[in-house]
Amino acid sequence: MLYWICLLSGGVTLLLSLLGSRFGSRPGPVDAGGELHLEMPPRDPDDRTLWARLRPALFAVTFFGLGGLIAEFMGLSESGRMIFATISGGSVGITVACLFRYVRRQESGTLEEELVGRSATVLVPPRPGRPGRVRVVVAGQASEVWAEGDSTLEVGTPVIVIGRDRDRVRIKRWEGGSR
Repeated sequence: MLYWICLLSGGVTLLLSLLGSRFGSRPGPVDAGGELHLEMPPRDPDDRTLWARLRPALFAVTFFGLGGLIAEFMGLSESGRMIFATISGGSVGITVACLFRYVRRQESGTLEEELVGRSATVLVPPRPGRPGRVRVVVAGQASEVWAEGDSTLEVGTPVIVIGRDRDRVRIKRWEGGSR
């Protein structure tokens, strides 16, 4: 029963997660109006907590359930099923986490050289001690990145990227055309 619950709950949640990201539903900054801004904290690109992200854990739970059902079909004992399911779920979860991390680093490395000097639009204004969020278009692909800059910037303000520090860009107000 445990394996069916893991397979079904993990599988359905994973499917909804994948469909949600396909159709534009994703976590990010939310402007609730006025001065209240809710946002996810910036991710550290060197973050070692691979299991802190939802999708790898969903893959692990789903494949734990699938592994347990396969082991049951193979006629393994209860302890054998648990070991087989744990190895299946753990190895798939770790592999998925590593793949997501690799892809994120590849995208980050590609954009790093191309962002400086580009125009951008403020999505969430930076405030003292809190980064904002900007949308930059490079080679026809829009990317949202964390940004630090003048605290007088408002949503929709055109800015230019003047530098990059780890996971954030430095921005300033810009009155010119687009690049």
